[in-house]
This record gives sequence, C-alpha cells and structure tokens, in this order.
Amino acid sequence: MKERINLLGQETFQSVFTFLLFCGMGLLISIPPAQRIADSAFFFSLPELPIYFYTHVFFLGILGLNLGTIAAGKQYSIRALILLGGQILFAQTLALPYLLFARGFYPTAAGGVCLFVLYTTLVGLLCAFFGYWVERPWKGKATRGFVLKYLVFFIYYLAPLTFWPIMSPLGKLTVLLERKQAIELLVLFAIPTGVVTAILLLLTKQSRGGSHAQIVDHLTSD
Repeated sequence: MKERINLLGQETFQSVFTFLLFCGMGLLISIPPAQRIADSAFFFSLPELPIYFYTHVFFLGILGLNLGTIAAGKQYSIRALILLGGQILFAQTLALPYLLFARGFYPTAAGGVCLFVLYTTLVGLLCAFFGYWVERPWKGKATRGFVLKYLVFFIYYLAPLTFWPIMSPLGKLTVLLERKQAIELLVLFAIPTGVVTAILLLLTKQSRGGSHAQIVDHLTSD
C-alpha cells in the first residue's frame, strides 16, 4: 500500500510555519523608521531593497530542502514530485500578504512582483527537487545527505556573490522588481529552470536508487 503524501501534513507543517515565521521577521525588520516615513521625500525616492525580499528567497530555499527530505522518506513516484511542487506553491500563497506589504516599502509595478514570485518559486523547486534527489538513497535519515545538501545550498547562495552575483538567488533581486536589463533577466531564469529540468530528468530516469546512491556516496566519501 502506497504511503499518502499530504500537501500540509504534520511533517511539513513545521517547515512551512518556520518559513512564514522568518518571512514575518524579515518584514518587521524592513519597516522603515517612523521619522523616515514622516519625511515626505521618502515617498518620492526609491528606497533600498528591503531585507524582506532576501529573507523570502533564502528561507524558501531552506523550506525546499526540508520538503525534499521529507518526500525522500516516502515511496518514490512522480506524484511525490508533483506534490513537492504543490507544497512550494502553497507556501508562496501563504507568504503573498507579506510580499504585498513589503511592496509598499519598495514601490514596483505588479509585473515586478509577478517576476519575483515566479523566480523564487523556481528557486524553491530547485532546492526541493535537489534535496529529494540527494536524500532519496537514505530516505532522509543519513547525516551525509544532510551535510551535502546544505553545503551545496550555501555554495549556490553565497559563493557567486563574490565573483558573479547573478548566479546567486540573493545577487540580483532588483533586476526582477525593476524589470530592467532583459539579458540579466534571461540569465536569472535560465539558471534555476535549467537545473530543475536536469534534476527532473535524472529523477524520472531512475526507477531504482542503486546507481544514484553510488554517485552520492562517492561525493560524500572521505
């Protein structure tokens, strides 16, 4: 009998709640001081990008890793991947009020908000599918899988900031919100889209975990 995977079950609730909690904290930190709001010039100038946007994309990635780990403990199926996508979209929907509120501190057109939601959804899917792919051989219960996925996660998010920021989800968020520089927009979306597609192809071709487990064992061996 196949195990049932809920969109928001007991295992996933804590991860989604943590994502929303940190988004809420990021939103509170993003609220400008009262004196700045009272200054009429504030409404005629473009403020710096609020920390909320960085918080959103960072913790959505962590949420994706956690959801992927939870799904790895279930029986492999295409349905599990579809539900992973549904869980990311559900979390994005719950965080939408935060995003709309943060938009008041960084005036941008609706198109910029839509691009931000689309891009962060792709990043969340990338992290969820990657976490699932890494943890699947051990069903989310091995230390080496935990270390590997978070090591790659921090490299993906932080390392490119030193040499090519557009490669990092944290590097060029203003390009999304301001809808400028079409080439950079294309690169931004091409990276997570390409990686998500590659992971999906790998997962759909692996009906057994043997060869995959050998690959990950090799990556995590001393």
